[in-house]
Amino acid sequence: MPQDAPETLTPAQTADLVAYILSGNRLAAGQTPLPDDPLRLPHILFER
Repeated sequence: MPQDAPETLTPAQTADLVAYILSGNRLAAGQTPLPDDPLRLPHILFER
């Protein structure tokens, strides 16, 4: 990401982008920031 320069975002920038997209979809922010470790992201549970 971005499409014309793949893999140029840092892990922290990717976490910030994911947080921004989630907030745009009206998911409330949690008490802790998203981890910037991509291996941990799939283990995050979202309540409906």
